[in-house]
Amino acid sequence: STGAIVASGGTANTGTGGRNAGSVTLAAAGSVTTTTITASGSAGVGTSQSGGNGANVSISSDGAISTGAISAVGGAGITSLSNGGSAGSISVTNNSTTTGAIALGALTSNSGAAFGTGTGGTAGAVQVTNNAAGQSLSTGAITGVHPAASGQHVRATFGDHGSVECRLENAAPME
Repeated sequence: STGAIVASGGTANTGTGGRNAGSVTLAAAGSVTTTTITASGSAGVGTSQSGGNGANVSISSDGAISTGAISAVGGAGITSLSNGGSAGSISVTNNSTTTGAIALGALTSNSGAAFGTGTGGTAGAVQVTNNAAGQSLSTGAITGVHPAASGQHVRATFGDHGSVECRLENAAPME
């Protein structure tokens, strides 16, 4: 069990690019419990200074996993021609096939915003796997995963445990 974990890039000095975050790995033979985990890049400071990269967050256990919010966000480019930092990926896995629910807060893996004609960073991925049959898996909001547009069909597969799918449609006024 841990408190908050912060491995962010820290504030960049004037005239420098954003700082990259450090990765976070938690692995346990039993359960993992922690509050928030932040591995985000910082914003660039000054003309044409790009944002720093977010880092990967990986949690694996042989039992229950409980966390607050997890963030692996790229830093923003601030002025002139500046690129956004790339997002880190978030991976949470319960390797037990018999025990352990997964309960997570909001999961955020967004790339940093660009400024001017700069480019945004690369998006990260979010993967949550609970191999324990009959155990629950819950998360808060998940952001920065994949863009989806009206008319698209979206499917999330949970290994041998089934899948969830939906078709996205434009909102229509209720009658």
